[in-house]
Amino acid sequence: MKATVAILLLETAFLALGQAAYGSSSVVNTKHNLSVSGPGELKSTVETRVCIFCHTPHHANEDKRLEVNPLWSREASSVTYDPYFSETMQATTKPGQPTGTSRLCLSCHDGSIALGMLKGNYQLPGITSRITPDRSSYIGSDLRNDHPVSFPYDSMLSTKDLELNAPSTLPPEIRLERNTNFVQCTTCHNPHKDPSPPNSKFLVLPNYKNGTQLCIACHNKSGWSANVHSTADATKLDGCEICHKPHGANGVNYAPLLGNRYEYRTQHQYDAGGYSLCLRCHAEADILDPLHPEKTKFPKHYSHVVTQGYPCIACHPSHGVTINDAAHAHLVEFSSIFVTSGTYDSVTKSCNVTCHPTTHLTNPKYY
Repeated sequence: MKATVAILLLETAFLALGQAAYGSSSVVNTKHNLSVSGPGELKSTVETRVCIFCHTPHHANEDKRLEVNPLWSREASSVTYDPYFSETMQATTKPGQPTGTSRLCLSCHDGSIALGMLKGNYQLPGITSRITPDRSSYIGSDLRNDHPVSFPYDSMLSTKDLELNAPSTLPPEIRLERNTNFVQCTTCHNPHKDPSPPNSKFLVLPNYKNGTQLCIACHNKSGWSANVHSTADATKLDGCEICHKPHGANGVNYAPLLGNRYEYRTQHQYDAGGYSLCLRCHAEADILDPLHPEKTKFPKHYSHVVTQGYPCIACHPSHGVTINDAAHAHLVEFSSIFVTSGTYDSVTKSCNVTCHPTTHLTNPKYY
C-alpha cells in the first residue's frame, strides 16, 4: 500500500513539474493524455494517472519485438503490416515490418489494441475503445500509403539520392533512432509535446498552415523555394501537403504519397479522374476545353494531354525548375522520361523538342 501511494505521489509530482516547466507544451495538455483530465475525445472516464497508458516504473513489457523499451506498459501488437515500397528508394535497408519506436506508436495507432490495454491483458478502467478507421489518427496495418519508417537515413543514402539532405545537416529537432540512424515515427513526431494543437499533430517542426519546415528539413527539391507552387497565396501555407499526404495517401499513388490520383508515369488515355490532383487547383475548363481549346490559357494543352496522352509532368516539373525567373512562372522544363531532347526559350516562348513522331528541333513551336 505504501509503495502504491509513493508511486502515485511521485507521478503527481512529476506531472506538476512538467506542467510548470513546459506549460501548454506538456503531454498533460495533449491528446496523448488519455486520463480523465485529457483534452481529447478518447480518454478514460475514471483513470487519473497520465503516464500509465504508455509507461510503467516497474515490470515493463519485455517482448522481444519491442527493440526499444522506455519502460513500456502496453502490449506489443501482433499485426503483420504491409510496408511502404518504392522502386526508386535507395536506402540500404528497405522498410519492412516496423521496428523501434514505430512499433510502440503502432500499438495504439494500428487500431488493433484498446487504448487502455496494458501488458498482461490488464484493461485500465473507463477506456476500452480502440482508434477506429474513421479517425485521422488511425494508421491501420497498411503502411503503403504512409511515409516510410524503419530504414536507415545515413550518408550513403544522401549520397545516392541527391534530393535528400545529408544527415549531418538535419536540424536538432529531427531525431533519427539512436545507434541505427533509422527514420521512425519519432523522427517527425514528438509524442510528449504538441506545440500548437489541434493542427500540429505532435510534429517536431511546423508543417501545416505554417509552410513546410519539416518536409524540407530532409527533402531537398531543386527549385522548390522559388517556384509558384511554393510561393502562391493559395498553396504557400500548406506547402508540400497541398499535394502530398504523409499518412493516408491516394491508393494508386502510394510511392509519392499523393493526396489525389495523378497518372504521371506513362502516356495514357486522358480522363479527369487521372488528373484529380492537378485539377484541384487548375480548372479543367481553363486548360483543356475540348469545344474551345483556342480560348484556353494554352491552346496546345488539349492536343498534348488529351489527343496524345502526355501527362502534365512531361513539360511541368511540379517541384520547380532549374531556372527560376518571371519567364518560367509556368514551370516549363521537360522531363527526360518523355522528351528525348529539347529546350524552352522563355523569351520567345518557343519549344525546340523531340518527344513524339514530329520533332520541333529545327521547327520550333511558339506559344
